Amino acid sequence: EKINNTQKTFNQLQQKSYQRINSTATASQGMFSKMSAGLKSVIQLFGVYSAAMLAHRAIMTTIGISSKFSDNLAQLAIYLNNSKESADEVFKSLTKIKTRTSLTDLLGLAEIVAKKGVVKAEIAGITAELDKLFLVVGEGLGDKEEATASIVKLISIFNTDGEITGTRIKEVGASLQYLTTHGVATGDYLIRFAERLGAVRSLTGQTMPEILGMGAAFEQLGVKAEVGANATGQIIAKLFTDIPKYAKEAGLDVQEFKYLLETDSTTAFLSSIVA
Repeated sequence: EKINNTQKTFNQLQQKSYQRINSTATASQGMFSKMSAGLKSVIQLFGVYSAAMLAHRAIMTTIGISSKFSDNLAQLAIYLNNSKESADEVFKSLTKIKTRTSLTDLLGLAEIVAKKGVVKAEIAGITAELDKLFLVVGEGLGDKEEATASIVKLISIFNTDGEITGTRIKEVGASLQYLTTHGVATGDYLIRFAERLGAVRSLTGQTMPEILGMGAAFEQLGVKAEVGANATGQIIAKLFTDIPKYAKEAGLDVQEFKYLLETDSTTAFLSSIVA
């Protein structure tokens, strides 16, 4: 009988234990269920927040681009005698340029070109040629605005009519592209060298390809653009001051050396320094 009572008591305790375990499990399940629901809510909220942030960033980027685009177009109109119609015409021409460059960047480049006083009819063509040059030579030309201003300046120096055309930009670009891809020359160096030496071009009569070629040689020797250009200009100027002296040093007849100076000052310069 005692055994039966003990067994009965044990069964009752076991049953209560099971009830407590089931109650705890149910409570835990409910808690985990709530946690899961809460976690899902957090994830959903984070997803919404992330999407909102991405959308905000995209909108702000678009606004930034649109703002820059509008500013460039407005500035272009100012450079074209405050003519919105002229700016719209140039813009329409820019849309026809086949390039991987964005239209916003093309418009910015056209604005720089117009700022230099280029006539409306040439802006799109010049922009297209400059775009090709920047894509090929890349960062070697330095800052786009400075490089564009320098190239335009060089064309005005080396052409008596001072006209800036797409064809002339293409010619300069071809020289720069050749020299930068067939040696150690960089576009920025060549442009700075040509600008410096171009100052005495009226005296020397040198062509731009000749000067750019000399610049490439100086850069290969490690001479700074300013130093090389200044020294070359000074030497060439001296050649004209005492033709007999330098003709003798070059091993040439006076008349022959004089003719060489007048027709091919680069060769005269090289003859004098080699001698």
